Amino acid sequence: MGINSRMDGLQASILSVKLPQLENWNKRRAAIAEYYNKAFEGIKELKTPTQKSSGTHVWHLYVLKTIDRPFWEEKLTESKIGFNINYPLALPFVPAYKDEHALSDSFPNALINSDSIISIPIFPELEEEVQLRIIKTLTDFTSTL
Repeated sequence: MGINSRMDGLQASILSVKLPQLENWNKRRAAIAEYYNKAFEGIKELKTPTQKSSGTHVWHLYVLKTIDRPFWEEKLTESKIGFNINYPLALPFVPAYKDEHALSDSFPNALINSDSIISIPIFPELEEEVQLRIIKTLTDFTSTL
């Protein structure tokens, strides 16, 4: 179930230019995530991600959990705000693992999360005005539920 993948020279040269920026990019995503967390605090329809105190989150994704994902997909699409369903099928239910005895009863959290999570934009270059529009859109639509 694995892959042996090696980086070629072109990928290595691009990475060597980008790698020095990684810490700054991580800090920028963390600031955006903190802003999102504060903006969505107390909105029961949107559960924000948590961060363990024992580590540092790099916020590769900002994943919200909701009980009505189709509603949010529709509203974000109407508002022309990008979103993604990064894991539409939880790993235990991927066909490649069908012989591993993956029963939905064995993985209730995976089953629930695969139907309820949605990722909103988070990347270092995300402009504040776009972030504010995302927040406004989500908070405005929570009042319609």
